[in-house]
Amino acid sequence: MSPPTARARRSRPTRLLATLGVAVLALAGCAVRIDSDADPPPAATVAQQWRQDAAVESAGLADAARTLADDPATDPAVAEAVEAVAEDLDAQTEALGGVWVAWPGGAPEGQTNAPLPDTPVVTDVTELRGLLSASADSTATVLADVPAAERDLAAVLASIAAGRLLMALELEPHAEGGTPVEVTPMTPEVVATVADGPTVLVLDQARYLEETLAARGMADSAGERADQLQVLVDTALEAGAPDTREPAYPWPDGDADAFRTVSEQDLLDQWVFLAGTAPGEQRGALVDAAADAALRLRAAGVDPGPLPGLPGSAGAESASESATS
Repeated sequence: MSPPTARARRSRPTRLLATLGVAVLALAGCAVRIDSDADPPPAATVAQQWRQDAAVESAGLADAARTLADDPATDPAVAEAVEAVAEDLDAQTEALGGVWVAWPGGAPEGQTNAPLPDTPVVTDVTELRGLLSASADSTATVLADVPAAERDLAAVLASIAAGRLLMALELEPHAEGGTPVEVTPMTPEVVATVADGPTVLVLDQARYLEETLAARGMADSAGERADQLQVLVDTALEAGAPDTREPAYPWPDGDADAFRTVSEQDLLDQWVFLAGTAPGEQRGALVDAAADAALRLRAAGVDPGPLPGLPGSAGAESASESATS
């Protein structure tokens, strides 16, 4: 299949997203600083502390999930779903560089390692779902304060928050009671403040694919989705975004799910990218939009991975491979 036009021409986000894997490695470098003498380690920068907090939270949630999965009283089907969540949280911790400890082999005389928070205790899957949803919200709150100079870190945190929302939603069928997890798709109000030329292009490509699916009778919901995307395109243009639309877009081979794999992956990548550059007050909405796109990818049979929208996460890799096959 030929690479879709939006993916081929969306060079600015593609270039930055390609650097995010390097950015994660750079952030991970904060986690392996080991001081060999008795001097206290230098104070962490704000960015390093944000990274550490996110890693500690991922590791704690993974431990809590694994404890619940290993509990003999946990239903086997629930245990399997919870273990999958624990593995995704492990991947998030690893992507963040792990939990930093000043002296991994033990503090020298006169010094102590800073204590780490206790592992959260959950007694059932409903409590774990609530913790995952709350942690996504708290990460999105931190994300709002990350400065523009740390846009790579902001994109990583946005992906982590979206990933935790997906994990919470994955547990929804097994939860009883509590507050259901909901995500809000991209809205005209938000797109008007963040849209640029690449955003118009990926939105219009997705609109074109859904409109064609509807015209061919290949998907019942395609017409409604096409209308939603058209509103976003129109809003972005009215707000002053460059008109980067194409008259037509390459038509992927396959069924409706194959088409949506292309368009929703591009939207997911774009929302995560914009979360690193948009005004802080809009970043929480971009996390929701990323989670919404990732849910649509999952419905199309693609696993977006524990770090949706970042290079190397399962969905991004799958879409990239399909675009070049």
